[in-house]
Amino acid sequence: MPGEATSKQWRIAGFAVAAGVVAWWTVLAVRQIADGGFYSDDFAIQWDWDHLGYGGAVDAQFDALGSKPLLAFALPGAYELFGADPTGHHVLAVALALATAIAFYFVLRELGFEPRDAVPIALLALMFPWASGVRLWPTGSLNNLAVLLLFAGFLAALRGLRLEGPRRYLVHAGASALLAAAVLTYDATAVVAAMLWPAYVWRQGWRRAAPLALMDVAAVGAAIAYTRATTNKDVREIGDQLAHIPDILAGGAKLVAASLVPASAPADLSVGVTVAVLAVALGVLVVAALRRRPAAGGGSPARPKWPLVAAVAVAALVLCWAVFVPQAFYTPTFRGLEDRVNVLALYPAAVLVWAVLRAAGGLLARHGYLVAAAGAVVILTGYGIQDGRQERDWARAAELQEPVLASVERAPVPPGALVLVFGQPGETAPGVPVFNASWDLHPAALLRTDRSMHAYPVFEGARLKCAEDSLTMQRLPTPLYWVIFPAQRGTDRTQPYGNVIFVDAASGRSELIASREQCERGLEEFRPGPFSGDRLRPERDRRLGARLDSNQ
Repeated sequence: MPGEATSKQWRIAGFAVAAGVVAWWTVLAVRQIADGGFYSDDFAIQWDWDHLGYGGAVDAQFDALGSKPLLAFALPGAYELFGADPTGHHVLAVALALATAIAFYFVLRELGFEPRDAVPIALLALMFPWASGVRLWPTGSLNNLAVLLLFAGFLAALRGLRLEGPRRYLVHAGASALLAAAVLTYDATAVVAAMLWPAYVWRQGWRRAAPLALMDVAAVGAAIAYTRATTNKDVREIGDQLAHIPDILAGGAKLVAASLVPASAPADLSVGVTVAVLAVALGVLVVAALRRRPAAGGGSPARPKWPLVAAVAVAALVLCWAVFVPQAFYTPTFRGLEDRVNVLALYPAAVLVWAVLRAAGGLLARHGYLVAAAGAVVILTGYGIQDGRQERDWARAAELQEPVLASVERAPVPPGALVLVFGQPGETAPGVPVFNASWDLHPAALLRTDRSMHAYPVFEGARLKCAEDSLTMQRLPTPLYWVIFPAQRGTDRTQPYGNVIFVDAASGRSELIASREQCERGLEEFRPGPFSGDRLRPERDRRLGARLDSNQ
């Protein structure tokens, strides 16, 4: 029949679109595996593993992470599996990104989404561009283990709802354990893990769901209590936390707008564009919510479900970001390493995007789904372009590390010397580091040369004081977290002459500083490297500056 033939043609077209998206994602994945490197914490973890062994590296991670005990085992475990070649680590990162998207698809199906809705949402999540820190950064990618545990626990809980008797509670006990494990792997999952139980109530009513909800609250609550007792994170005063909520909401609004119109990074969207995009989306959802459609088989008209789905997605986004309030620092618009703040939020964001598209399609008399699908194709194209740009930035950062390390390797470094590297850019894009912290160039130089040294980059705005018999690092600015603290790696800020090396990353030139005159001349000849990328966002400058002042 003609209708069946048309339906078959559209299904074929849908498969073709999905295959095209997966093909482009595969191209990006292959490029990442071929061109990706190590960044930031990767070098510090690798040094611990290389010098302390797996057990010693795990102990070091326990000291550093505190509230993420399962992640402490996983981070050095990646080096135990793949060694010092970044290729295997990026294969793992790609596999985890794909696994989380697939697991999310099965969660959607268990929640009642039809395949024609679950597939586009999963594809939007797979290609979502504003979480590169958990896709392209080996250390950050292991945070996806927590997301997998969360999805596994939720999926087990939903399927266990269909059981009766002791098996019901036995299965849910396992689900609750998986949710607690997610929190102990990455505490960004804490609030969401604690608030999954309304889904049980929705499926089976409060009376049957109450015991299961209590099991979740007990298991996840214990995990949260542990993280609060052991966390090494800075928790701000309540006033700072409350003042930070508008920053998170404003950043979240920009991220949602950029997810719907992925023409630029969320942080680059103006307030006007953000308001316009959200106003259109909200208008579509309101009109769709007010419009009644004839119910199948007659009866009373039914309200569309997609505005409700969008509302639930927004609530889930709030839960995903609520965990970042205590630090009064992170917002959803942070980039590069820091956009791991969206490790979990990207999933309800994908649901929200599809809900808006489906609601818009529902306003049409015919071909509403096709309109939604066409909109998704346009958005996925934008995601793919953004993903390609980000992959290029991370690959370029790995490429620029090589001349820096080669210059340090050639320099005649006395044992235990301070090596100050000039001329290298701090990052290739906001939050995408070359070397810009105490925990990257320092361990990377030790790993590359197997020599004792203390290596740090020197950027614009650095204050180095040449005294009579020593050099003092008064201030080492960085595009990452305001300033570099050499004491984090056991380096004294003041070093005697004869124990200081200046290195220029661009030319490879190096010079042993043996006197005050040589120090002053060297500071004129060796030029600090640029931050590169965007300058630090003004709101982050303000918060970090205030925090540094309060900690002095």
